[in-house]
Amino acid sequence: MAEEFLNSIQFGGNHGESQIHTSGAGEKPRDAFRIPIDTFGIGFIRNPPTQFVPGYRTESLEHAQLSLNFGKQEMFFKAKFDDDDVPVLLCLSKLCDIEKVIYNNDQRKGDVKHVTLTITFSRPPQIKADWRFLYPRDEPLPPGVHLRRATEDDWNPAIPKDEHCFQPLSPVPSGDRKHARMKFGHWKTFQFTTVLNKRTRDSVRHTLDRLRTLERGEEARTTVDFDPIYLSLTSPSTINDIAGYLRREYEGHPNSFECQYLFLGLISHGILLPHVENVATLKHLVHFSYNTPRVLRTLFRLEYLSDNQMEQQVRSAEAVHVTQAGHSTNDAGFPTDLPSDRIFMRRVHVTPTRVLLFPATIETSNRVIRRWKEFQDNFLRISFGDEDGKLRVNSLLQRSDDDNPLTGVLARIRIALEKGIQIGPRRYVFLAAGESQLKEHSCWMIYEEPDRGFTADIVRENMGDFGHIRVVAKYASRMGLCFSATRKVCDITLITDIPDILHDGYNYTDGVGNCSAELADLCAKALGNTTASPSAVQIRMGGYKGVLSVHPYLVYREVNVRPSMQKFSSDSIELGVMKISTHSHAHLNRQAISLLSHLGVPDEAFVHMMTTQIENIKNIEKHIHRLDDSKHEARKLYKSSELPILQMLKAGFAREHLLRNVLKCIECQLLQDLKYRARIQVNDGAFLMGIADEFSVLKPGEIYCAIHPPGGKRHVITGQCTIFRNPCLHPGDIQLATAVDHEMFSSQIWEDHPLTNVVVFSTQSGERNLPNKLSGGDLDGDFFTVLWDPELQIEDPKKPMDYTPVEPTEIPKGQPSVDVEDICEFFVEFMKSDVLGLVSHIHEAKSDELDPSHDHCLELAQLASNAVDFTKTGVPVKIPVHLQNNKAPDFQREDGYMSYKVLGQLFRLIEPPPEYSPISGSQHIDLRLRIQKVPALFLQNAGKAKHSYDIELEGLMRRHSMCEAELWAGVSISGDRKKRRERDSAVRGPVKEAMEALRRTYRNHARRFVKAQLGDENMKKWAIAAYQVTYEVERNAQYVNIHNESRRGSTPGTAYGDEELHEQDAEVPRRQLISFPWLWAIELCHAVTDDIIKEEEEEDDAALLQGQVEDV
Repeated sequence: MAEEFLNSIQFGGNHGESQIHTSGAGEKPRDAFRIPIDTFGIGFIRNPPTQFVPGYRTESLEHAQLSLNFGKQEMFFKAKFDDDDVPVLLCLSKLCDIEKVIYNNDQRKGDVKHVTLTITFSRPPQIKADWRFLYPRDEPLPPGVHLRRATEDDWNPAIPKDEHCFQPLSPVPSGDRKHARMKFGHWKTFQFTTVLNKRTRDSVRHTLDRLRTLERGEEARTTVDFDPIYLSLTSPSTINDIAGYLRREYEGHPNSFECQYLFLGLISHGILLPHVENVATLKHLVHFSYNTPRVLRTLFRLEYLSDNQMEQQVRSAEAVHVTQAGHSTNDAGFPTDLPSDRIFMRRVHVTPTRVLLFPATIETSNRVIRRWKEFQDNFLRISFGDEDGKLRVNSLLQRSDDDNPLTGVLARIRIALEKGIQIGPRRYVFLAAGESQLKEHSCWMIYEEPDRGFTADIVRENMGDFGHIRVVAKYASRMGLCFSATRKVCDITLITDIPDILHDGYNYTDGVGNCSAELADLCAKALGNTTASPSAVQIRMGGYKGVLSVHPYLVYREVNVRPSMQKFSSDSIELGVMKISTHSHAHLNRQAISLLSHLGVPDEAFVHMMTTQIENIKNIEKHIHRLDDSKHEARKLYKSSELPILQMLKAGFAREHLLRNVLKCIECQLLQDLKYRARIQVNDGAFLMGIADEFSVLKPGEIYCAIHPPGGKRHVITGQCTIFRNPCLHPGDIQLATAVDHEMFSSQIWEDHPLTNVVVFSTQSGERNLPNKLSGGDLDGDFFTVLWDPELQIEDPKKPMDYTPVEPTEIPKGQPSVDVEDICEFFVEFMKSDVLGLVSHIHEAKSDELDPSHDHCLELAQLASNAVDFTKTGVPVKIPVHLQNNKAPDFQREDGYMSYKVLGQLFRLIEPPPEYSPISGSQHIDLRLRIQKVPALFLQNAGKAKHSYDIELEGLMRRHSMCEAELWAGVSISGDRKKRRERDSAVRGPVKEAMEALRRTYRNHARRFVKAQLGDENMKKWAIAAYQVTYEVERNAQYVNIHNESRRGSTPGTAYGDEELHEQDAEVPRRQLISFPWLWAIELCHAVTDDIIKEEEEEDDAALLQGQVEDV
């Protein structure tokens, strides 16, 4: 952490005598420079781009210093103000978050000059408060409270230290928070002045030259705007008035709240400057728009709305929706042709300094929202995190919150949960947070309308009866089941209760019931799979949770449920499906490989498998025809790509940059998975949903497993198998089983629906049921890895761990039931005490240093099990000091020791580390498409559509920090590897939904246009027009670039790589996005593979369009 770095700074020194360091070979990286600061200001840059508008500025500083460290890739500022009652300010920013640095100086006497550095950040830096100097030296310092993560409240004179601000959070400061001196969430430009001699200045300039964002040349100067008008516009009271101004302006508007929400959202992201003048200007510009909310949503793709280009940017956004005119939308501009199980949902992300409002995106619905469909607009998803992603809770944050829970970052989360979030005229209040939401640090909130019978209490009461649950953690978890993302199948009325199968205190059917084959097929269709006949489905039904396996004696919509499936009682009879059983290849990971190696599998087996897969992945372009092979490592990613890769290659598009970059993205993701996760595919293995043997014919230790790979034939696995479930940390988590082909499962009673792509476990009495041995698994939706590869069979299975959960924490006996306050406090407690990832990380290191059977590793395995159960027991896990790891292997940390065990060997097989390197240079233009004749009207319409598409795609790129090729490949490979899970989740969810919506929108637009012009839906000419306006320079300039002036300043990431800084206005000049024509990739493939271009058809089309045809 940065604590050592912060504490190493020594205050003092004379002007010009700053510390400049360079690290020699083998030295630990040191500060590139460390200079004293005389004046500090925080505000924003407005046009002209070097005009700094301070919101707060002070010369009353003591021992202020600014340092830059290339080794840690950090910039750090520390200052003590002369106020006696405010803490020392500590600001830490990653260098990658620095958007721009402007350097200038003025001549003083001799070689000493007054230097000004103006630094703009893409997001607020991490801020900490140091309270130590406020305590008398003879008093012991309270543990933790003196140095902690901070919020703006720490420097707010209206909020005394150690006191709560009992007011809702809001995207613009309101109430007491309007008096905050430094609004870090809205003012992202810092200005520092100092006095330096020539030697130090030259060293600072040399260091800053390494930052690509440095504005070069002595002529690049900042001016400080002291105009009292602008100072008043950035004053706390005026920022607070923005919400009131919007409320007044949009009173009576049909989309009043949506417009206010989007305006406040633009401000929260720093796209729109936080003063009334800019808000009023934008309000005037969008007032006469075709659809104001849709235009405002489009503006979220920008980095900022510049004063001198705001009108062009708004007109560009309007053009998007003129292009899309005719689409079925409601008053708020949302499409009305969404599938019934999809919804538009707003999302808010709360950080230590900001309340970020995001436009509504498409999500899968859930039972609660379907029940309250008329109030869908009142629901809100809230997430909590740091400025750069998930909030990382460490011991310092825990200690400071334990000492004083009224201040700091966790106190800010408590305020949001207890007091709600104020967005314009609406105050959203806490509704619920289940197990999955807790892990994501998110929850649901609603805007109540008591007059219409819609309040949080009423919604919760309607979910079901939770009154019998006295454990807060379990209460929250059970309530969260209602918010599981499901597709509605049907209402179920034929429900039969059947008993669980119990032996010696173990439940052999925990979480699994039965349904008919017909109902399972309906579940598959609800998920969009019209050809599958699944053997099991994961469901939610009222208060029931678990899996329904197909039973041959059930018909129509009959369902058998067991007591272990019922988590609470509910009147709902809606059946919602989450997943169906399918075939997936088995994959190993670091945990499994470490245990398998320990249990006798030779290291050479893993090295050979990984070496083979590296070779296959690196030669993906050479052997592209193999992608249709179900065993190819890249098949799943290839299938999830937005491009029809094989068809394009067969049609001769192998040189297309987008296609090659998509393949490079897939290659990079697979290699990253191998290096950093050891995710090795096992062809002789499967990853399958577990179910119970309803006929009790399998003996203890036996399983039934029949698989049907895509494109292959169904076959039954027999013989010895290694089986495990993730996560697996204890040596006993991996066991052996005997796969058998029992006649019961091949008899005629199954007709056309034999059990396939599931693993069936024995229900006969034995020492202990097998799923429970495997990391404490059950059958309510758990997936198991089954390996029949002879090389991966363990030699000596170990005794499994006891997974009996610890005694849960209940509410006091005098308290009648769990209340909302209990749930909110548990939410914060979970964020403080969720150490599962840390325990697993330490276990991985200890297993390498020692071995998985060492006492320390066994103790960590037990702690991990308790951490998993934390969401149900409410009992937090504390890591003993003797288990806190100081040593780390090289596969965990760059400066770690070299590991010679299997994980270290695998890690070093891939060097250098895989990085995405896009194709550069001139784009190949396919002559076969270039020479074809296209009506001018088609080119004009395609040019407008491409401009509109590019704007929307840029919005996705900015929102998810992905480039064009990543979006089309369906992978996310850039950025911090520690945030991989968040990015992968986004790619599977909102990104995929958004790309599908984008494809649907523009294909529908083109179809309507072509039908209106030609009277049919032959899309070949449109596809060629889209290609020509994208790739041909003259046509791109004539039909697309004419609309593109307003795209300056939007998101920089593209398939080609990094942005370049514009010399004059520091806005981002756009590189050409090239994916638009590939929305019609199949049509383009057909266009170039036709043997004959029918000239008579072209002549007919030309006559129809009154001769508006150009020769290319």
